[in-house]
Amino acid sequence: MVSRREMAEVPAGMFTDVMLTKDTITIEPEVLEYRLYAKGVGPVLVFGVSGGSGREELLKKDTAPPTAGTGPLGQPNP
Repeated sequence: MVSRREMAEVPAGMFTDVMLTKDTITIEPEVLEYRLYAKGVGPVLVFGVSGGSGREELLKKDTAPPTAGTGPLGQPNP
């Protein structure tokens, strides 16, 4: 973890108090990515810094209705 006080603006909205991580992959140590995570949402923005390129943004945020179950495929638990 690099920081917990970041902001990210993506198509799904503006997020504050976002956690920033700096990630590498063991099998590709030259690849470096920054990832921003919003509390209660998950990753909202990922972008390559070195050894590759690319950008992933959260486009839409959906929430389950209060009546949704937590069992398989959203079915109520027995």
